[in-house]
Amino acid sequence: MPFPDRISPHFTFRELTITEHREFLDRNRRPPDRLLPAAQALCERILEPIRVYFRAPVVIHSAYRCPALNRAIGGSKRSQHVKFEAADFHVVGITLGAVFNWIRFSSRLRYGQ
Repeated sequence: MPFPDRISPHFTFRELTITEHREFLDRNRRPPDRLLPAAQALCERILEPIRVYFRAPVVIHSAYRCPALNRAIGGSKRSQHVKFEAADFHVVGITLGAVFNWIRFSSRLRYGQ
């Protein structure tokens, strides 16, 4: 099953596979189909609750990383990004500390790194 354009109500495939390293963009936009459930879970269990709680856009800096991109940036071989299980992001208008504190101390989100 190929990836849909929209993974969840607020998150698209394109934004979850974006990279500043343009030479890897095409490869990064071809994750294995078997990772679709992980992408959906990332959005439904982590990103959507954050978006809804803060009522503000969540800007993705890095989510999925193809193995070649992950190696090029010096990412861990065990990086959750390669498994579509992680996202680096910020919430528009909210400090990183406020987001972190809500996730860690007030939310019931199950997060990794």
